[in-house]
Amino acid sequence: MVRTDLQPLSPADRLVGTQCSLLLVFSSWAFGGRVPWAPPWILLLAAAGLPAVLLRHREGMRVRLYGFLPLVLWLALLGAALLNPSHAHADGGAWLPRSAWIPWLPTTADRPATLWASLPWIAALVQAGVLVSVRPQRRVVRWIWGTAAMNGFALAAIGAAFHFAQADKLLGLEDAPEPDYFFATFFYKSHWAAYGALSGFAGTALSLRSWPGLLLGNPYARGRFCLFGAVSLLTAMTLALPRSRAGAVLAALLVVGFLATLLVALLRSTAFVGRSRLFLAAAVAAAALAAIAYGVELDARRGRSDLERTEQEIANAENGGPIDLRVLLSRDTWHMARDRPVFGWGLGCFEMVFPIYQGSYLRGPDGLPDARVEFAHNDWLQMAAEMGAVGLAVLLLPALGIFRSGWREGGPAGRWGLAGCALIALYAWVDFPLNNPAVLVLWTVLLVSAGGLGPEKGSGHDVSR
Repeated sequence: MVRTDLQPLSPADRLVGTQCSLLLVFSSWAFGGRVPWAPPWILLLAAAGLPAVLLRHREGMRVRLYGFLPLVLWLALLGAALLNPSHAHADGGAWLPRSAWIPWLPTTADRPATLWASLPWIAALVQAGVLVSVRPQRRVVRWIWGTAAMNGFALAAIGAAFHFAQADKLLGLEDAPEPDYFFATFFYKSHWAAYGALSGFAGTALSLRSWPGLLLGNPYARGRFCLFGAVSLLTAMTLALPRSRAGAVLAALLVVGFLATLLVALLRSTAFVGRSRLFLAAAVAAAALAAIAYGVELDARRGRSDLERTEQEIANAENGGPIDLRVLLSRDTWHMARDRPVFGWGLGCFEMVFPIYQGSYLRGPDGLPDARVEFAHNDWLQMAAEMGAVGLAVLLLPALGIFRSGWREGGPAGRWGLAGCALIALYAWVDFPLNNPAVLVLWTVLLVSAGGLGPEKGSGHDVSR
């Protein structure tokens, strides 16, 4: 039975739902936030949620201002670094060390780079603070997650259309640094793989939340289950299209994990017995095989070339060489982080400082670097090198606390969504998805709001919505 006792949303809930949804949509369609004009607008959209904190207070409800503590600490570290630059820009483009800087305090080698790199992180921390402080109603959380899922599907559909049309520009508008690596509005394949996977986890989480209602014959729950399950599986099938091996792995984990979870839930359910249960189990298994087969067929040619490339890298490793350039980058990034372990070299300063620690690879005959290394392809090591252990603690300790709370309160759907966030966090050890503003914002929103996918308090399973 569909519930008819739902109360109207408060002004704070309406504002947060609208603002957060707009932020997710804008950050992804603004070329993932990787164009010069996008980061300030992303920060502005995140800040647009701040009035909801005041509205929630005026509504007489508890406001959890401790949600802004990570933001305050982050801004304190950033301010100290900007006041203590280690280098100054000289004539001719050279950077000269400053004698007056204090080595044991936060620092930056390049103030403008630090300010620019801080915008996405500040936006993410502001949004996290708004969601923690306001704690929107569960209906609002489901709306936000639904927006994430449908937006990911829209990006996947548009991206696939341009991909199969062999377009050489993002949306036919923006030049791509590497024409074979972009997809939809994302310049780099790993960024789309992470964003599409998070969108797929958001949609399948909503499907899992509707599963109990589907078993009880609720038509609303059945519609939501089919809608979000279908768009999420279709989104997953595009993750490997831009020659992304990581995308193929993420898609496989999403699809197989989701359908396996459904099978386990079905076998444990008492709503169906005997032939009905076997029929549904067979249907889910058939859907799993069909989705996997279609995904393999969709990218069979490039999948074979990626497999050959992987085999060659393994053979190189067996002969004593590195399995991938990223191993060398991670090794030297660790050396960079080890020299300033507490506060790092400054946010956004990786590209400037890394050549000092770079090995003999990517260097010309004169020993000078012949290629720019913009990212470590390891987000966590790069953050350790740029912001040190203190900066990592400011980000990770609150995230772990939120993860624990969401796991406890989010029910099966929230836990599934958090599993997706954990998967992307693990992926960030071997690539740089969190250096994309759109991925960072979506990851933050899903992590912080996952607890809101649990059943309504005191109502058991909210099977209608």
